[in-house]
Amino acid sequence: MDTKDWVFLVLGGLLGFVVSIAANVLINRILNFLADRKLVAQSSRFSKAARFHKRISELHSGVRDKYFYAMTLMGLTVVSFVFSTGLLMMFVALPVPNDVHGNIARYGLLSCALLIIFIAFHSLRYFKKVGNAIDQFEEFDAEFKQRWANYLRLTAPNAELEGTVVPIASLQNELRHLPTADLSPSLDPL
Repeated sequence: MDTKDWVFLVLGGLLGFVVSIAANVLINRILNFLADRKLVAQSSRFSKAARFHKRISELHSGVRDKYFYAMTLMGLTVVSFVFSTGLLMMFVALPVPNDVHGNIARYGLLSCALLIIFIAFHSLRYFKKVGNAIDQFEEFDAEFKQRWANYLRLTAPNAELEGTVVPIASLQNELRHLPTADLSPSLDPL
């Protein structure tokens, strides 16, 4: 081993030692940062799940026409399959010179065709997911409510669709300030 190798070995050891000390000193900040990131990701996943649940509920109850929605999804799938097939045929049959510009054009067509095929398979998978959720709505609804029970308890009635979380204390304060209806029978005859 050369002196240069020993210098790099010692520098690597010193760098590892400094990083381990910094990690031990800053462990709380690192953990808080990671916890905040997880909470942000969790709330965005909940908002996506709540929007999907609302859409499925509307399709199941008839507020939205499920047949029109299914035809739109299948139309998008078929059009994208046809378009990607046309691009693939152009990739194979297009007479382009065998230089840099010709290869860029051909591989650009291939990249577009593969991207559109990906979109088609994604919409087909989404179509299947929506169909299964509508057909088995009771299980879908129970699974959604069980998985997101904590978020559903913390959200206001309309906030679940917007992804905003409202603390329980503020909901209780709002309930205290609501006017209550007098349900006791009146003594006056009409």
